[in-house]
Amino acid sequence: VSGFVEAQQQLLLIEREEEQAQRQQKVDGATLRIFQRLQARGDAILSLRAEKPTESSSSLEGHSLLLLSRATGQLPSHRFTTGDNVSIQNLQQQISHNKKETSASSEIRGVVYKVNRDQITIAAEMLPDEDELGFKVFSCHSLLLLKLADEVTYHRLNRALDKVAQHENLAGKQIFECNT
Repeated sequence: VSGFVEAQQQLLLIEREEEQAQRQQKVDGATLRIFQRLQARGDAILSLRAEKPTESSSSLEGHSLLLLSRATGQLPSHRFTTGDNVSIQNLQQQISHNKKETSASSEIRGVVYKVNRDQITIAAEMLPDEDELGFKVFSCHSLLLLKLADEVTYHRLNRALDKVAQHENLAGKQIFECNT
């Protein structure tokens, strides 16, 4: 059983790394047309602007909240849901930097906190200094929201395999009971 668990965890890690590499490959060297295709698939939203939340909702357990919306009103159809890992970037900067090296500090990473038809709220661990980002978040009207690889499934499967390894003598039904 322990050999099986180790092999499955190794395969999960390989799959996770491959998903991250595929996502990065889509973005590296991307043109506006590629970002538009990602938006058509629901994996990106172009031409967003960030708003500062009201003081009463400006943070969530130490995370900064960003309200993203479009000047035109309603967001296009998309596949963003609460809990998705996302990246926020300056679209114009991303397209022009793709010809050069793009720095990881030119993005804000966060998690989708709330979604409605006109706005997406992102909880970011910390907002980098605007000098580090290379753009002003709250005055930029061409922000790009990208969906990142799903980490939740990886962590859930890994925890399940850990339980299998810990309780290899128990019946299968008992191993996968949810007691969190």
